[in-house]
Amino acid sequence: MTNSIELKNVTKFFGPNCVIPTLDLTIQQGEFLTLLGPSGCGKTTLLRMIAGFETPTTGRVFLEGDDITNLPPYNRNVNTVFQNYALFPHLHVFDNVAYGLKQKGYTGEKLKTAVYDALEMVQMADFARRKPKELSGGQQQRIALARAIINKPKVLLLDEPLAALDLKLRKQMQFELKQLHQQLGITFVFVTHDQEEALTMSDRIAVMNKGVIEQLDAPQNIYDHPKTKFVADFVGENNTLSGFYDGQTVSASGFSIPFQGDLQPGDVQLFIRPEHIYVHLKEPEHGFAIRSNVVGKTFLGHLWKIHCQTTNNEMIDVSVKPDQISKIDGVSTVFLSWESDKMNAIAVASGRPALTSSKSLFWNYNLLIMNKLQLFY
Repeated sequence: MTNSIELKNVTKFFGPNCVIPTLDLTIQQGEFLTLLGPSGCGKTTLLRMIAGFETPTTGRVFLEGDDITNLPPYNRNVNTVFQNYALFPHLHVFDNVAYGLKQKGYTGEKLKTAVYDALEMVQMADFARRKPKELSGGQQQRIALARAIINKPKVLLLDEPLAALDLKLRKQMQFELKQLHQQLGITFVFVTHDQEEALTMSDRIAVMNKGVIEQLDAPQNIYDHPKTKFVADFVGENNTLSGFYDGQTVSASGFSIPFQGDLQPGDVQLFIRPEHIYVHLKEPEHGFAIRSNVVGKTFLGHLWKIHCQTTNNEMIDVSVKPDQISKIDGVSTVFLSWESDKMNAIAVASGRPALTSSKSLFWNYNLLIMNKLQLFY
């Protein structure tokens, strides 16, 4: 697959402050890549270097093999959609969208056709004579998109464009953006701190922390197989258990869990997501189970979150469907277990990548199938 954007040995300093340590990144032609991370992690700075609004302190930026490091934004075939949309308030929608083409000398029917084609693509052709103040936030976002895509850029950069929208409209625009990406077939680079947004829309996600890409991977791999503690903690919800790995098991007060992975003996942390945990009302006859006390529950609409405390005072949250919550009402003690391929582990001292064990067997196959058919027994 052809490379669209390449950043090689890029660093960025603002005065004495290093925002981006040495970084390499390759974005493939036509993919939807999301830069995901908390505020201050460097994702917007990285986007601005691709756009040309910032120049790397060291390193080079390439667009389809051409060095664009020192080119100004208007000489790059790259367009940006900003969080505040940056529409001209005194111009009608038509003129906002037409602005870039007018600068290139488009006039008459050719200009009109191009503008209405772009507006049709974002379902805003009926609003051509309105001004931005007469539009909702979602409508303004669509106009900003139309203005960005009308020039047919090789890369579309989106700097948290959905951040100001309410939840329902935000989800609608996530779907529309993904559809637009498939329709246009150009490279999208999307910046967000919203994990669900990144998981929903992306072909790949670059999880950033303090200017470093901690993991660059497909959404499902980011979620199911985080490679660092930061990724495991930041993307989605994860329960954390601390213990000591002796080469065969991870043990602490109250549990001993079989584990075989590429880890040296020592202190480790286990990560398991709430939706992957089985709740048993009595201790299973086979495999491991962690005895826990039920200390509370939270209703979240589509599920309940059960809050459990282990005998060594670590907290574990478990996701339970509403039609199953009645089975543990009034129950003070439960036993928790999970499948081997749903657990990730990381060595605490060395900071080695988190690993998923594919060898450990927590129970026999028949019992595993039974648990998949019935959560409680």
